[in-house]
Amino acid sequence: MEELEQGELIGHFACPKCGGSDPLALYQKENHVDGNCWSNCGYMKPKELKELGVTDGANEVLVEAVSSSSNKKGYVLTEEIQEQLEFIGNKKIHGWPERKIPALVNEFYGVRSDVKGDGANKELVKEYCPAYNQKDQLVGYHVRNDAVKKAKNEGKKVQGAPFYSVGDVRASTKLFGQNKFEKGGKFVVLCSGQADARAVFTALNTEKVFNSELGKKVMKVSKFITPVVSTQCGESAVAQIRANYEWLSSFESVIIMYDQDDAGREGAEKIAKIMKAGQAKIAKYKRKDACEHSKRGEWEQIKSAYFKAERYSPVDVLHLSEMWEDFEKEDLNTKIPFPASMSLLNDKLGGGIEKGEITVLGAYTSIGKTSIINNIVYHLIDNTKFKVGAFYLEGTKREIVRDLMSLDMRVNLRLADRSELNMTQLRNRYMNSLASKDQFAFVDHQGACSTEDIFDKFHYLAEVECADVIIFDPLQAGVNSSDNSAIIDFMDRVLKFAKKTDTAVILVSHMRKPDSDDPHNISEYSLLGSSSINQIAFNTVLFSRDKLSDDPNKRNSTRLLLVKCRRTGLTGEAGWVRYDNDTTHFYPTNNPYIENDEPDPILFGESNDIIDDSDYDVKQEEHDWEVIDE
Repeated sequence: MEELEQGELIGHFACPKCGGSDPLALYQKENHVDGNCWSNCGYMKPKELKELGVTDGANEVLVEAVSSSSNKKGYVLTEEIQEQLEFIGNKKIHGWPERKIPALVNEFYGVRSDVKGDGANKELVKEYCPAYNQKDQLVGYHVRNDAVKKAKNEGKKVQGAPFYSVGDVRASTKLFGQNKFEKGGKFVVLCSGQADARAVFTALNTEKVFNSELGKKVMKVSKFITPVVSTQCGESAVAQIRANYEWLSSFESVIIMYDQDDAGREGAEKIAKIMKAGQAKIAKYKRKDACEHSKRGEWEQIKSAYFKAERYSPVDVLHLSEMWEDFEKEDLNTKIPFPASMSLLNDKLGGGIEKGEITVLGAYTSIGKTSIINNIVYHLIDNTKFKVGAFYLEGTKREIVRDLMSLDMRVNLRLADRSELNMTQLRNRYMNSLASKDQFAFVDHQGACSTEDIFDKFHYLAEVECADVIIFDPLQAGVNSSDNSAIIDFMDRVLKFAKKTDTAVILVSHMRKPDSDDPHNISEYSLLGSSSINQIAFNTVLFSRDKLSDDPNKRNSTRLLLVKCRRTGLTGEAGWVRYDNDTTHFYPTNNPYIENDEPDPILFGESNDIIDDSDYDVKQEEHDWEVIDE
């Protein structure tokens, strides 16, 4: 590739020539742009790129680069690619003699092929495995060029790639074969390639029955079949599993039948960790993979691997010598801080909470739990890179947008006259600030959610949305019984979930009716329900406020009390914050019950100056957005 040596890589693009979703690399040269399709087409001169509509023939690129970090960009099926898909769709369906995969299995999956020779001499040249989007529309084919693959395995120099794609074959598409099976059921088999999937399907779901017309036994697909699917995106396999997690996790058990080499075992474990606890089983072949068995007609060996699959368990027995590294790296664990107004609480927590921990926030009714949660969520979106998964059983989409926008604008939209609001400006600000960051995912429970539904959504938020923090509010509404044993079971499941997925879980808890008139007379024993709430929690923070005080300073000031921190062991007073009804923000404040010689900064308009967010990479911005129509 001498032509490419002096160029600077611009990015990777869809190839309009072969239909690949991202193999075309474009290079900036001194006076022009040229490229190379690493899938099947090879080097492309500026003139050819211009004819294909990729560039203007000089330095201007006319198409959008494919982003490897996002599956949300649309893929445009050009006329040329559409014609290729239709051409492939008209190809014949054959069996694969070498792997002993019958034509009826390829017909079931819609796999088409080019072959040479007849009968026993029939040999596969190319095969085309279909790819479907989430609307069950055919959008591409994953192509296996078997002739090239065999030649390269023999050390021969040949043009072309052994595997490439035509059309939209990405992690966002459905798993291979997924369009053939309904979600839900007892078992689903997951393979790492389309050939292995068809070999397993043949072993599990086909049978020979006597055909009276032919006077002999013929093969057919069984009446009751086990779904068999596979990933088809190579290195993006985990991303494709996440994109189809809801479908895959709808089955009671996921039997992972990956290759028996190091890469296969590692890949199987990665997938098993994504699935719910106890859901994944890992099969072991006696040979390298399913096709190594199928080409020898060892169908019973494949069945045996399926039936003997072992439930995946991440529990390991370790010796002291194997534990040092975790201790050495303890201080490197990422801290998830509370807002800077709660800096004393962050100090006692050693910088904040950590992934894998359960943090309980407890408070009496109507002291401002929702406002506290809103401030925490807004802080994480505005000042950090952490993604929040929210499960509010007492909140709505409308309230979330209104309250987060209030914080972002420092204007209490609850008090605003909606007839005077400029919704166009509000929407533009919302879409260009909060929504554009993609750091918040909300579970719209629509008023009803069982415990099983809750944990299904927990797993979805962690594994698919990749949420770092999940906030569940309130804990008691998620437990379908007032029995203490139900709360114990719920907390135990949350603990296992947090550890398995390495997710920080914040549970908001109600508290029992107070025993005294002192609104600040609270302890961990005030939490409503079982004592297991505090026992299982890693951190427990209690909030209290005298909401009926005649003194506005006391009425709007909230006390923070850390009653448990398993990691640091520090407990006690964790500061005071005061709520500003105009901006809906909390600001640090003095204890309103103690005489203090220094003026309270919140009372003298200095609250913004005493909040130091520098530790969290905060970029202070001046906002000049108009809210009211003039």
